Amino acid sequence: PHMRRDVADYVRACILCQQYKPTNQKPGGLMKPIIVSEPWYTVGIDITGPFTKTRRGNRFILVVVDYFTKWVELFPLQST
Repeated sequence: PHMRRDVADYVRACILCQQYKPTNQKPGGLMKPIIVSEPWYTVGIDITGPFTKTRRGNRFILVVVDYFTKWVELFPLQST
C-alpha cells in the first residue's frame, strides 16, 4: 500500500536518478535565419546602461546594428 511513497523516497535519494531524470520542459524551437536583402532594411536596437555619468550627462548608450552589414552605430543618451 505504501509502494508509491517507497519508490519516490528511493528515487529522491538516488544520485544517479537525480542526474539522469527526464526534464519536464519542452525542447526549444528551431532557429530560423533572418533574410535581409539590403543594408539598413532590418536593424536591431537596444539600450545599455546605466553607466557612470559623463561630462555631458550621458548614462546610457543606444545601440543600433544593421543586420545586413553588421555595422554598429552608438548614440549617447542622458536617459531612457
